[in-house]
Amino acid sequence: MNDETGGGYWSDYSQSCNDVNNDNFCDDPYPFSGGSVKVIDNYVWTVQDGWLTIINTPADTTVNAVDMSGINHTYSVSATHDGSSMPVTCDIASGALFPIGVNEVLCTADNGIKSTFSVTVNPPPPVIHSNSPCDDGCTHEGNNPDLKIFASGYVEFPVDGVSTISSVWKDPAGIVVYDEILQVNEQGQFNNEFDNPMYIRDMRDSGTYTTMYTYDEVVLDYSWNYLTSVYTPEPDNGPFTLPCSMQENGDGVSSSSCHGFYTNSVARAEIGINYHSGILPIQNYQAVGFFIDGNGTQGQNITVTLDLINPNESKTLVFENTISGFVSEFQMQMLGGSLVTELEPEEPAEQVELDIVAPQVLVPENIVVNTDVMTGEIITFNPTAVDNVDELLTPTCTPQSGSLFPVGVTTVVCTATDAAGNANTNSFTVTIDYKEFAVPNWVKDVAGFWYADDIDDASFLQGIQYLIQNDVIVVPVTESESEGGGTVPAWVKNNAGWWSQGAITDADFVNGIQFLIKDGLIQIN
Repeated sequence: MNDETGGGYWSDYSQSCNDVNNDNFCDDPYPFSGGSVKVIDNYVWTVQDGWLTIINTPADTTVNAVDMSGINHTYSVSATHDGSSMPVTCDIASGALFPIGVNEVLCTADNGIKSTFSVTVNPPPPVIHSNSPCDDGCTHEGNNPDLKIFASGYVEFPVDGVSTISSVWKDPAGIVVYDEILQVNEQGQFNNEFDNPMYIRDMRDSGTYTTMYTYDEVVLDYSWNYLTSVYTPEPDNGPFTLPCSMQENGDGVSSSSCHGFYTNSVARAEIGINYHSGILPIQNYQAVGFFIDGNGTQGQNITVTLDLINPNESKTLVFENTISGFVSEFQMQMLGGSLVTELEPEEPAEQVELDIVAPQVLVPENIVVNTDVMTGEIITFNPTAVDNVDELLTPTCTPQSGSLFPVGVTTVVCTATDAAGNANTNSFTVTIDYKEFAVPNWVKDVAGFWYADDIDDASFLQGIQYLIQNDVIVVPVTESESEGGGTVPAWVKNNAGWWSQGAITDADFVNGIQFLIKDGLIQIN
C-alpha cells in the first residue's frame, strides 16, 4: 500500500482482517484509520504468511452405509496458526452418524477461520438372505415326491427398480434341475411356493447340490447335501439289448430270437419260437419266464400261453415285466402243450375286410418365426391324422409341440399308426430366424400413410402394437417406463416418414418404436 508522502509500504499488520473463505486474502480492504498518512491505495492486501491459519481437513470422501440409517464415520482434522497448533471443531463430529446422502462438514478454528469437506454416504449394497432349502453345508432329506422344496428368502437393502432374483440349482453331476426367475416384493421377500415351485419329484440323485442366487449383480451361492430314496433313473422307451437264457422242452419247438423293449419304464421280452419238428398241431402251448433286475434280484414268474401252434409255424411269445425299472437279463423255460389228434370242424369264419390303408398325416405349413432371443423360441402346433377305418388319430411328433426350437431350421417328423398297424409319416420345418430386430418391408407403406396423415396416431400405434405382439415386427426387448397417455413426438412421426421414403435405416425406425414402448404409447404384454 502506498502512502502519499513517500511511497513507502505499510508494515503494520497488527490490526486483523477477515479471511472467511480461507483464500489468503482479506475479504475487505485493510482497515487503516487515523494518523497523518492519507491512504490512497485501496488494494486488498494478502494476509502475511506468518500469520496464516491452516486447517487440515480430509479430502472429500465417499463411503457405503452399513444400514439405512447411515454409518458412524471417523476422520481426522487439525489446525495451525503462525506455525503453532490451534484448536478446531467441526459441526459433525468424527465418529458421529452420517446419514445417507451428501454431508457437508464445516470445521472452524478458534480464531474463526473455517474450512469444509464432504462425506457422501451411499446406500448399503444389497445382501441376499436365503431360507432354502437349508443353510450352507446342511443336509435336506426328501422322500415324498409331491412335496415342494422352497427357494425363499429376502433381499436386505433392495435396489429401486430391481424386482426379480435368479435362482439356479445344480445336481451332483452339474446338471441344472431348477432355473427360475422369482419375483421380489416391496419388502425384498421372494418365495417360489406359488411362483415356479420346485418338487421333490424333479430332483435327481442324492449328493451335493449347489444353489446360486443373483440379484442386481450380487451373487449368493452355497452347497447343500440332498438325501432321497425317491429318485431312480428311468429307462428310455424303445428297444434295448436283452441277454436271454431259454431252455427248450424237446417237443420240436425251439426259440429263434429274443428282443427287449421298454415302454413307460416297463420291460418287455418278445421271444420268437418255431415249431420245426412235428406233424400235429400243439394246443395250449405254455412257457414261463422271469426278469432279473440290475441288482441281480429275480422277479415274479410270468406265464404265457399260445392257443395253437402248427407245424413249421413261427410265433412270438410276449412277456411283460410286473414292475418298472431297468432289467439285466431274462430267463425262459418252455413247458409245452398237448398234441391235437382230432380237430373239430371249424365254422366258416366271418369275412373281415383287412385294413391295409395307412392313415394320412396332416401337418402345418412350414413355420418361420423371427426372434431376438439367441436361445430360440417355444413353438406349438397341432397335427392330425385321418384313417379310413379309425377316422381321426393323433400323431406323435419329434420334436413335440411345445418344445424349445433352437435358432436355425429344425425338421419335425409326425407319425400316426392305426389299429391295424398301418403307419405313415409326414414332416414340416420350423425355422427360427434370430434377428435383433425385423420389420417387414410392407410396413413402410403403413408408415408413409401415417406420415401423410392418411391414418391417425391411434390407428398407427394400435397396428404397430398388434404386429409386435404377433411377432410380425421383432424389436429388442424394451421395458415400458410410463403408463402412457401422452402424445407422439413429432420426430418419431418424421422418422416414420423418412423411413418409408428410404431416407433412414430400419434401425432408426426401430429406435422410434422403442421410444414409443418406453413412453407407454405402445403397450407390449
